[in-house]
Amino acid sequence: MSEAERVILLCCRVADATASTVVHGSTQEACSVCAAAVWVSPTSRGIRAREPSETRLMCAQCMIDGLAHGASVVMAPPTPAQRAEILAHFARN
Repeated sequence: MSEAERVILLCCRVADATASTVVHGSTQEACSVCAAAVWVSPTSRGIRAREPSETRLMCAQCMIDGLAHGASVVMAPPTPAQRAEILAHFARN
């Protein structure tokens, strides 16, 4: 699989997050690009578990830097499970 075909899971850096931005049940892992600690939601962990060789975690800063340097990044819309997770998070906060 080429790098362009990998699924990128956009994650918030731990250093940039506040309690109101972290989905309940998230765990810390490392950005696949810069190795910064990032928050990974339960649904994103599930996606990764099903397709570990086809997914990469990427912090927002690495995504911005890549786009600024001409990287071609295609963002898929959130899955129904991710959308439900996000909405439930904001309903609690």
